Amino acid sequence: MRPSHDLLCYMRSIRDDDWPSMERGNPLQSPRALRFGDQMRTAIRALPSTGSQGLGYGRAQSLVTDADKSRQQLLFFTQSAVPTVMWVVIYVGVFLLFLLIAMHDQGRAAGRLVSLGSVVVLLTVVVAVITILDQPYKAGARVGPTDLNHAIQLVSEGLPQTGVFGPCATPARI
Repeated sequence: MRPSHDLLCYMRSIRDDDWPSMERGNPLQSPRALRFGDQMRTAIRALPSTGSQGLGYGRAQSLVTDADKSRQQLLFFTQSAVPTVMWVVIYVGVFLLFLLIAMHDQGRAAGRLVSLGSVVVLLTVVVAVITILDQPYKAGARVGPTDLNHAIQLVSEGLPQTGVFGPCATPARI
């Protein structure tokens, strides 16, 4: 196998297998992407490491290592990061703020409605934003594989435009 084909298959497996899995909240790498990654790293290790080409291949290996670290971070961020205690504090604070404003404007009905309405809208937006940012692969501020799709196009550039760059059959376990 050529390293470019292995790279393309690995990138496609991340996009097609791992990304939907991350959207469902699964922080684990798919077995298919793991095997393609292992196959790609094996192909890169088999490249010559001496001479003028060796420098380029060494650089390729360090880039793959950096990409692996970034990928692990993406998988880590699939888990909810705001602890339950923080949600309890947020909701108790919202309730107390709402109660204090309602008690403060007790005599003026119009002032109370405007104050409470403003606070409800503001706090609803704050809680919604925290919820969206806490789950970046779900609806709202959804993080999609846009950059990965662009990278796949860059790797595929200059190859025959048949729509398929060799089949990406699931590799055997290494």
